[in-house]
Amino acid sequence: PALLDLGAPLAGLALSPDGTLLAVNGVKDLVVRFVDVDTWKESARASLGTATDEPKHKPLTFGVASPHPVWLADGSAVVTQDNLHEEIVLVAKDGTVKARRAMKSGAHTVLIAPDGSLLAIVEGDGAVRPQIVVLKPDTLEIVREIDVPLADGETPKLHHGALSPDGELVVVANMGPVAAASGVSAAVVKWKTGEVAWTAPTVRTAAHAVFLSKDKVLVL
Repeated sequence: PALLDLGAPLAGLALSPDGTLLAVNGVKDLVVRFVDVDTWKESARASLGTATDEPKHKPLTFGVASPHPVWLADGSAVVTQDNLHEEIVLVAKDGTVKARRAMKSGAHTVLIAPDGSLLAIVEGDGAVRPQIVVLKPDTLEIVREIDVPLADGETPKLHHGALSPDGELVVVANMGPVAAASGVSAAVVKWKTGEVAWTAPTVRTAAHAVFLSKDKVLVL
């Protein structure tokens, strides 16, 4: 019934908890846009960084500089990625950049834990290990960095993650660089302590994973 041209190729989007605002990332322009759902107009936007800079690591997953915006539980702001500069960025819904935090490589997405903690799924690249990084939602202060183990010779490029039904565990899947088809691992981590609960080989280019129960994980 309606189309809205936001002026650039688009990547991920997320609806605010109250259902009134969309946050939409550009694929490569490092701009997050906020769209009022009722008026179907852009209400604010924020630049996350200089989009013409060379990325710190190449290649970005699918060439996407800002894959997935995620709303904080209270709907006050969005946490998203500037993966050219390998930073997590907190943006208020009026377009104000509230905080930034450097990661050791690009982050593909962020999970929101039941207590509001942010769990950044940091991809890894070459010799840089993939991580789950626990952050405070208001300041992006790093609480814990958890290295995700991979099989010998496996190339890192974590993709997505999911929380267990009780919110205590997080599962991540390693896609690896797509052209190399070298990602085969899934890992389950107790994010509050940093303990790795278990790992398992799965399929090449493992990408998405969900908990079927606390003890069973499905990997695509």
